[in-house]
Amino acid sequence: MDPYLFEGIVHPERAQITLQLPPFGFRHITSGTEAVAYVSIVLNQIALWVETASEWDILDLRNVAKGTLQNELAIVGYLKGYAYEVEIRRVLIAR
Repeated sequence: MDPYLFEGIVHPERAQITLQLPPFGFRHITSGTEAVAYVSIVLNQIALWVETASEWDILDLRNVAKGTLQNELAIVGYLKGYAYEVEIRRVLIAR
């Protein structure tokens, strides 16, 4: 099981956000593979760790992780009155 680290940023940068989300699980609808994500956002800088037991296509994993994180930030943005957008800039495979 290789953990993946996605790094990115939350836009707009002028609406600063810092939060630690509890771990949440998600799965790819087509293939049925599952993963667990750990998210930390510090001053709009995203660190998204994804742990999975199976091999994913990296583009599918990025899209599913980004979409899931975007949904979580939409909840926070609604409560704060901001429209947050997630940008994933880099992925690292920790081996």
